[in-house]
Amino acid sequence: MNVSTENINLIKDYQKQLKAELTTSKDTENSENSDNSKEFSSLLTEAIDNVDTVVSKSNENVPKLITGDLDNIHSAMIDMSTSQIVLQSTVQVRNKCIEAYNDIKNMQF
Repeated sequence: MNVSTENINLIKDYQKQLKAELTTSKDTENSENSDNSKEFSSLLTEAIDNVDTVVSKSNENVPKLITGDLDNIHSAMIDMSTSQIVLQSTVQVRNKCIEAYNDIKNMQF
């Protein structure tokens, strides 16, 4: 049960980060030359690093589960489900970004 709570907290933290990024981007639009705002590339890099961390944590449990070093199958399944959700969310964000880019590209001025 403790592992489940840990993963739920990880997902909530990820959601808070996404909300913070959205509010930061809205604030950046309002004040274009804000010194305390991060660049888009650094935000994107941090988000991808977070996804990579979650997926690599899940990948570490698979060999342990196969060799029998991991006694708790529940934690491995929860980690795999968490990484699947995070990866699916990342793919959806990527798809939305590509869709927005194509919309802007097809605009006529």
